Amino acid sequence: ATNAANTSNAFIGLAALFALSRMRNGVMVALSELPLPSMSELTVIGVLAAVAAYLITVWLSQYAHYLNGIDSWLLNRAVIAFIIVLCLILTGPFGALILILATALGLVPHLVNVPRMYCMGAIMIPVMLYSFGIAGI
Repeated sequence: ATNAANTSNAFIGLAALFALSRMRNGVMVALSELPLPSMSELTVIGVLAAVAAYLITVWLSQYAHYLNGIDSWLLNRAVIAFIIVLCLILTGPFGALILILATALGLVPHLVNVPRMYCMGAIMIPVMLYSFGIAGI
């Protein structure tokens, strides 16, 4: 479900870039600096990439049983350690501070027993108002 959401977010970002000349994320800002192909070419490329991703996923699914032996506790700790080290290397102490604050903020919905989806309104509503030109609220 997460990959589907990310894919649709990429398509919506491209559509917003073409239709509104608004960049919704850093990738779209980078793309806006390049000469872009037509919307029909981008659509064909996107559909081909989605079909290729589907076929690769189906092909790789036959190897999924090998993942049963992985210790999830150890894998989680390794990923957390990798993210912390990468953050320190790329951004230094200030980035580590931001990582700690973002982690603490991300734990708030769980601690107060509120679904995280409801918290998206705190981000989406100001972004939508800004996109519609209603700034300063």
